[in-house]
Amino acid sequence: MTDAAEQLIPFVGLRPFDTGDHRWFHGRDREIAALLRKVRNNRFTAVVGASGSGKSSLVRAGILVPLADDGWQTIIAKPGSAPIAKLATALSETAGGKLAETRTFRYDAMLRQSAYGLAEISQQLESDASRLVLVIDQFEELFRYGEEAHGAEKAAMEEESRAFVELLLTAASHPSGRLHIILTMRSDFFGNCAAYEGLAEAVSASQYLVPLPRRDQMHDIIRKPILDAGGAIDETLLQRLLLEVAEQTDHLPALQHTLRRLWEIAPVDSGKKRLSEADYQIIGGIAGSIDFKAEQIAAELKQIHPEDFNTLERLMKAITDLDEQGRATRRPQKRSALLALLYEAVKDHQKAEASLDHVLKALAREEVSFIQLGVGDDPEVDIGHEALIRSWCQLCGEDRQFKTGWLVEEREEGRYWLDLLRREKNKLGLYFTEAWETLRWIKRKRIGPIWASRYGNTWDVVNRVIRKDLFKDSAWLLLFIVLLGFGYYWAMGNYVLAQRSAAKAEENFTEAQLNYKKMFKQEEETKRQVRVGALATAGYARKLIEEGEIRLGVLVALSVVPERDLTDILHYSSTVPRERLEDNPNYVTEVGNVLAYGLTEPIELMRFSSEWGKWGNSMFELSSPLKISPDGKFIVIQVFNIKDNNNFVSIWNTQTRRVIGKPLKGFIGSILSVAFLPDGIRIVSGSDDNRLQVWNVQTGKSIGEPLQGHEDRVSSVAFSPDGRRIVSGSDDRTLRLWDVETGKSIGESLQGHEDRVSSVAFSPDGRRVVSGSWDNTVRLWDVETGKSIGEPLKGHQGSVWSVAFSPDGRRIVSGSVDSTVRLWGVESGKPIGEPLNGHGGRVLSVAFSPDGNYLVSGSLDNTILLWNLQADAWIGKPLKGHRKGVNSVAFSFDGTRIFSSGTDLTLRIWSATGIARSIVSSLEELVEKAEKLCPLSLEERRQLRLIDPQAEATQKPLTPDQRRACGE
Repeated sequence: MTDAAEQLIPFVGLRPFDTGDHRWFHGRDREIAALLRKVRNNRFTAVVGASGSGKSSLVRAGILVPLADDGWQTIIAKPGSAPIAKLATALSETAGGKLAETRTFRYDAMLRQSAYGLAEISQQLESDASRLVLVIDQFEELFRYGEEAHGAEKAAMEEESRAFVELLLTAASHPSGRLHIILTMRSDFFGNCAAYEGLAEAVSASQYLVPLPRRDQMHDIIRKPILDAGGAIDETLLQRLLLEVAEQTDHLPALQHTLRRLWEIAPVDSGKKRLSEADYQIIGGIAGSIDFKAEQIAAELKQIHPEDFNTLERLMKAITDLDEQGRATRRPQKRSALLALLYEAVKDHQKAEASLDHVLKALAREEVSFIQLGVGDDPEVDIGHEALIRSWCQLCGEDRQFKTGWLVEEREEGRYWLDLLRREKNKLGLYFTEAWETLRWIKRKRIGPIWASRYGNTWDVVNRVIRKDLFKDSAWLLLFIVLLGFGYYWAMGNYVLAQRSAAKAEENFTEAQLNYKKMFKQEEETKRQVRVGALATAGYARKLIEEGEIRLGVLVALSVVPERDLTDILHYSSTVPRERLEDNPNYVTEVGNVLAYGLTEPIELMRFSSEWGKWGNSMFELSSPLKISPDGKFIVIQVFNIKDNNNFVSIWNTQTRRVIGKPLKGFIGSILSVAFLPDGIRIVSGSDDNRLQVWNVQTGKSIGEPLQGHEDRVSSVAFSPDGRRIVSGSDDRTLRLWDVETGKSIGESLQGHEDRVSSVAFSPDGRRVVSGSWDNTVRLWDVETGKSIGEPLKGHQGSVWSVAFSPDGRRIVSGSVDSTVRLWGVESGKPIGEPLNGHGGRVLSVAFSPDGNYLVSGSLDNTILLWNLQADAWIGKPLKGHRKGVNSVAFSFDGTRIFSSGTDLTLRIWSATGIARSIVSSLEELVEKAEKLCPLSLEERRQLRLIDPQAEATQKPLTPDQRRACGE
């Protein structure tokens, strides 16, 4: 092996691959090709995956190099602790030149002045590149930004976060823009997108879900870089790595760190570095290599400079965090902020700076990359990868479950500090001993204003409450001692009077005891009566549940809920007080697993999403919006299993209120559209892996091979009325017709649209197809010839997101980004009347009622409108209840109900006449393996209604006595 070859290091350790590491990046050819195609065809792409799945590496080393070869210019930024400022800096550095600092100030002002700031800057950048690609890496940092602030500062940070998102979305949709935007984001933060208008829709519409490598890909990831660098690996070690890497949470970063360590210590054999199983044992294997090396560094620091170990602890606590859902996250900090924190502890600036430099140098060495240092005089300090937090036992605890360790210590200390703040706010104060112990704790931990600033401007407030209570109790103690001296003489002078008073006091005390016993007896009798009534009701509810009437039984059980401490009632009725459902989500009903119950209109039917992680079940998250079949009979939910890193789909029948068949498994990407055959047994799905798949919903298995032909994701699918054909619309701007029996494409693709096809539908007679596109047009197609019928239907001023035929096939409805709904004549190809105006945001979904007299539309403005087509006006008030945009609406088969799903990750059910109905089902039926119920959020009006599932919702609200019995 030559000296030059010996210097080659083909593995990057914990840090992500960068563009300069392109030569060592293997095993991802298929993903690179798919992502390149998506980025080239879309102005906005969200690269989503589990932590450790290789998102950043895939973007940086996988696609940026070929894009640069094609003449694209790259801009990379992270939101960090100042998203807009960091974006301005990245744009300025890309422009180059001597006036970079001045340009940064100008760009920062432009970005803050208008939502079009980023779009304008991208046009002004002097560059020969035909396209610009802006990579916002680790986008989930934006969700953490501002969490630690309070009051006005927190409001300002939240406003900047919203402005940052608006800048990105506006630039991505700018008609004359040359800027393509790529986000990389952890999949467990998908639910956080709903807090930003338009973000969840944009991410759902363009996400690329990064799969974990297959075994053959992992083989190339391990072996090819070794061979390229002139090395070799024992076959036994290779097979062991392939086996053990599949068992790791952080597959790729842990593997890269392990391989780098092996490469560094590998001996040279016959001129080649050879990686052996013996060396693998020395470094602790893939499961323990990160912890082994981190402990080694910590021991070295402690041996040379004992105070450096304390610096290491303070540093790691400062740049890492556990959020409220227990997720390990990075918390980048400026070096100056860390230095101030250390100075606060050691009170010696020179010692603090020297110790910090020792620790940073040890952790940032290229061979470990445990932390990354930014550039400039005051660089940002960040961890190399979250895998360090989850693998180093000092941080996550010996069992790696965050039950102990530095992060848990920091979280508990923070909670204690905030509890002190709450005491001051509520005027509770501290006892003398509590105040004294708190003061000792502050001194022992060397806590000061810098540490406290993590929790807002709280230092002065907490110190005030501690010292106030110390002074108050000390003053009372001193006063007591003084009075004790004077009181002795006074007490002796009044001894006789005291004896007389004592006799009277004893008499009064006896009378008070009798009164208290009488009052207690009355209270116990009242409680007994409540118990009897509750037990009677609970017994009846239990009987109903055992007989299969779960919906009615749960509602009856909820009608009388006694005091919170009556555990016997909790046992017999299998219900819990509503307060517990709201405040303590660990309570799960024994049988009901209630997804919904009657409160106020609208009824919130069920809630999924990242909230499961909050309530303790972090195995699942919603990976795409809920889908409703066009006739409203079926609801489809796709769930991402974080543990297994795969998707499964469940289908729910709204008539029987039961899950149909078994979960559908095997999805590589996110399901974007579904359609049901008339037989109700088969469905077809369109996904972002560019394929269609037919499924048997009873067995949960796929039928035949995937239908392949599209070159980009399949955004919409529909069956013909006779069930013999499928039509699909894709982001590749084409439609395709498919034969259901053969699974083959019928003829050539249907071409004509100039942008992605967002929605397709068959006419009732099956002879025509309608399509809506991002080119602002609607098109009609002849199924037999595959040709476009007439000219495109033009009139919308924005992308068309949803289209549908009327039941008689004579009209078409379309919903658009321009906030309008339009009707079109099928034969004339002309608009019918004026656009239907009423929404204040994009119209994302439209549907006809079964009789064709009404329309329903869902919008990004969070509302649903019901339209009377005979009057060309919407009926009554907008249906409000969704907290975010409404992305899917449908009528029930009988036209009496409306189903809607939103980007707030809830499904709601409405009466077409405005009367609420109640739906109750079982969580176990909907999603397998679900361990805990995510309670529904209660509306502000806490009006509990008794609703018979078999009748209209016309019951009266509970009486005041009944509400008191329910704990209100």
